[in-house]
Amino acid sequence: MNGLDEFRMKALLHIEVVQLQRKIWNDKNIKEKQFQEGDWELLYDSRYKDFKGKLRTRWLRPYVVEGCHGNGSVQIKTIDEEAIPLLINGTY
Repeated sequence: MNGLDEFRMKALLHIEVVQLQRKIWNDKNIKEKQFQEGDWELLYDSRYKDFKGKLRTRWLRPYVVEGCHGNGSVQIKTIDEEAIPLLINGTY
């Protein structure tokens, strides 16, 4: 029984080490994006993320950033100056 507990503790320690290594690698590859008022952006349509296909577009039309908020949300409007009452997540 003691051998089984010891093996289990080693496995748990190994899992912690691997998770920490993955977190460090992931955090290192995150790129910070800052939007400014007047920037253009494409809005990703997440409805199609599960449907794989070459001909299906996953991007909505271009938008202009109308305002940025402190929590990372962004107010957008169409390029035709049509305001959209929608705040989107501006951080990735």
